[in-house]
Amino acid sequence: MVLLGALIFLTWPWGLLVLAPSLGLMVAVTLLVPAVTVRPDGISLYGVNHLQWDDVTSVRATTVIGLPYAVVQRRKGMRWWIPLYVDDRRGLLATLASRAPAGSAIYAFAAAGPN
Repeated sequence: MVLLGALIFLTWPWGLLVLAPSLGLMVAVTLLVPAVTVRPDGISLYGVNHLQWDDVTSVRATTVIGLPYAVVQRRKGMRWWIPLYVDDRRGLLATLASRAPAGSAIYAFAAAGPN
């Protein structure tokens, strides 16, 4: 928040014209688009990034500033950090366990329950 205030102060008044719509768009996307969507073929983050079940090699739990994440190592590409600080964490893990192929890393992680 302090950084945002400093940025607005340093770019006044024109910076506000750029920052306000950008912040509004970020808030709208965050509120309207689900962070994690479990699909029959894999997972989507924010409706943009798609991960196929067979692309997952390992999954581990971690926290950043007290917020839980599942860190997914992929066969190709960068690691995914799936947010687990959702309204129904148990439901998300149950859905992952029911949709992921048995024996996969994501299935093993989800079946182990809330971490």
